[in-house]
Amino acid sequence: MVNDNPRLSIREGAARAGISKSSYQIAMTQLNFRPYHPTLIVDLNEDDFDRRSEFCEIWLDKFENDPGLIDRIFWSDEAKFSMNTTVNRHYCTYWSRENPHFKFEVSNTKQGITVWCGMSPNGLIGPYVFDDTVT
Repeated sequence: MVNDNPRLSIREGAARAGISKSSYQIAMTQLNFRPYHPTLIVDLNEDDFDRRSEFCEIWLDKFENDPGLIDRIFWSDEAKFSMNTTVNRHYCTYWSRENPHFKFEVSNTKQGITVWCGMSPNGLIGPYVFDDTVT
């Protein structure tokens, strides 16, 4: 059954075999099958890695030359939440005796909302919710 469809969930496999979910999971373990989950890869541009490394080197140098600089920085970040076209790795299982190292490309331009928050030595600002990306 697993050889025909290695992406069966425990619930689906147990139902097809007519046994409980725990019995199915024990049987899979005894047959040396393990559940593997995909690695999600964000579609980055070719120069993203160089730009990130350069940014880190510049700021490491700045912090070395001015240890108090970190207390004068306003830190901020954003997170995008989507209600569709996302991959939930928890539900994406591949049963195999060996790790298949499978990956899914994930777009960082999906529809959804963006939540932004800032932080400084004086406290937090936000969170703020936007319908589009924050630039």
